[in-house]
Amino acid sequence: MTTVDAEDSDNALVDVDAVDSVDSEASVDSGAGPVVEVIAAPANGGGLDTLRGQITTLQSRVDELVNAAAREHERAAFRESVIDRLHSENQLLRRGELDAMFQPVRDGVVALHDLARRAAAQYRRVDAASAEQGAALLDTVAEEAADVLARLGVSRIEPVAGELFDPVRHRGVGTASAEHPWQDNTIVDVSATGFALAEKVIRRAEVVVARHYGGQGEELR
Repeated sequence: MTTVDAEDSDNALVDVDAVDSVDSEASVDSGAGPVVEVIAAPANGGGLDTLRGQITTLQSRVDELVNAAAREHERAAFRESVIDRLHSENQLLRRGELDAMFQPVRDGVVALHDLARRAAAQYRRVDAASAEQGAALLDTVAEEAADVLARLGVSRIEPVAGELFDPVRHRGVGTASAEHPWQDNTIVDVSATGFALAEKVIRRAEVVVARHYGGQGEELR
């Protein structure tokens, strides 16, 4: 066994401590560089991953906005189609209301027309110049009434003698004897003018219809 003096022991201890301290510092100094590099690498890699994640999130958000804009465009187009349909229906409704509003006007002008024509016919039965003048005047009134009706879209139905009777446009109010078979069911005389609104007959013309085989027939309606 080797004996160590106290002084030598203390020196030995000091030397050991010094050596340990130097070794520790050397270890720290020598390892400082690698430690920093190891830490920095994950830090830089994590930043790139974060940036990639943000870009992915941003792209996803842009896609959502594009899809939302497309859906909004479709909804806007649908709203426009609904508005157009409602406008069309409103126009049809307004036309119906205007037609109903003008109905009394049409009826009144038709009555005026009939009155003037009847008065003109009465004047013509009197063999005098004044009667003919009165008839011409009343004919003028009837023409004016017809012009008013024309501005309202109403046209006259004026059959002529020899025209074939049409129950859609004519209403028989009497019959007359026909000399020939081909004259049967033709118009002999017109009692009242008919009227039509566009293609719709609003009043049939009143006519006298020829009947062959004695001229007797059931009154037409």
